[in-house]
Amino acid sequence: MKLIKNCEELKTSLDEQKAIHMYELLYFLYKKGKSNRKYLKAIYKIQYHLTKHEKNINLEWGKFIEAMDSMYGGILF
Repeated sequence: MKLIKNCEELKTSLDEQKAIHMYELLYFLYKKGKSNRKYLKAIYKIQYHLTKHEKNINLEWGKFIEAMDSMYGGILF
């Protein structure tokens, strides 16, 4: 509770933090290998690749993984 009540004094405020996007979480779980990859792919499809518009602006699953691999490389693991 002190971290929340005294966040300015303790410098524990979340004001400066960036949010984690769902696609980053899906990628992390995919690379970690602890989750069912079939389900992760399904969640990605529902979230980012369901409509025609989403299919036009978002990568399909395999290309998404490749793009994230090239972006994050060996940083995560």
